[in-house]
Amino acid sequence: DTPSGSNTMQIGSTNTATINLGVSGDTINVPAGVTIANAGTATGFGAAGSIYFLARRGNSGQSVSNDTYTAIQMDTEMEDSGSVFDPSTYKFTPGVVGKYFVFAQVAFSVTNGTDWDQGTVILDKNDAGYVDTSFKNSMAYIDRRSSGSSTSSFYASQIIDMDADDTVRVLFQGNWSGASSSQTVGYGKSYFGGFRIA
Repeated sequence: DTPSGSNTMQIGSTNTATINLGVSGDTINVPAGVTIANAGTATGFGAAGSIYFLARRGNSGQSVSNDTYTAIQMDTEMEDSGSVFDPSTYKFTPGVVGKYFVFAQVAFSVTNGTDWDQGTVILDKNDAGYVDTSFKNSMAYIDRRSSGSSTSSFYASQIIDMDADDTVRVLFQGNWSGASSSQTVGYGKSYFGGFRIA
């Protein structure tokens, strides 16, 4: 009904904590032509982009041994929509069920005479490691020149279905000449990010 003498109807008052519309199984219809104007905080509507983060490897390198699955320490936050990324564990935990686009690049400062055979970036869901075949990972083959230093970078991206308490971190496994040698992750060049799409 239209309130007499007013163009606004308020439901609830300043001492109302929660207002419920309907019960489980009900349908609340918003007719065509109606505008919903939100000046507050909307939760639970699955808004794309409402959850996002971007982190990178900080101000020092990280040594990665040959042919070893290693968690890359993305320890510096650049963006975080609501503490969904933990720079101490290097993990993304969305807090909300949904589909997420997640991506990572791992870059290495490669020294003289080191030849790559292959490298794999893994978006590791729930610490399942490389045995988790529920989604694809990237693999790149890079032939290094025989002299001079360079940067080798490896990238992976994927759409991942996640529960609120699921986690994703970045693993890397690489093979190069010299089984006892290691490579150094380039700081500032390696990053990890993601955002909600549905």
